[in-house]
Amino acid sequence: AQVLAEYARKGIDPLKVVADKVHDVGLQFHASIRMNPDYNPTWMGEWMPNNYNDSFYHEHPHLRIQKKDGTPDWHISYPYEEMRQRKLLLVEELCAYPIDGLNLDFLCHSPFVGYDPPLLERFRQRHGGDPRQLSDDDHHWLAVLSEPMTEYLRGVRRIAGKRIIS
Repeated sequence: AQVLAEYARKGIDPLKVVADKVHDVGLQFHASIRMNPDYNPTWMGEWMPNNYNDSFYHEHPHLRIQKKDGTPDWHISYPYEEMRQRKLLLVEELCAYPIDGLNLDFLCHSPFVGYDPPLLERFRQRHGGDPRQLSDDDHHWLAVLSEPMTEYLRGVRRIAGKRIIS
């Protein structure tokens, strides 16, 4: 934090410096963004989640994933438009840099959706009933469950274009 504060004071942008240096030696530079960098409040005590989860996370507990039994998970969920827009702003910020590619890191900190109210309502409107009463692999539920991530990735494509995504 001290190093980053000093860079900010001096007007140094670390990502721009790295991108320029990588390009100077003839390599491509691909930026990476974690798709769900949320830390469990019970993992490693309170310090980790209090210092690594951003203010958006703490200010929006209502956007967290709902488990099948209705209890909240610690991850923020993509079915909420507000969450997807937040992540798209981060993609837009990265794409303003001289990057050659964008790595969307889906390997860390899954899941990304759950039995969240927007998805439960979407399912009810299309199929009737409650998907929590179905098996987890019901094809109608899986189709609805996949839509927020598809919508998000379409937004990434609109922002990044073919320039950096192949």
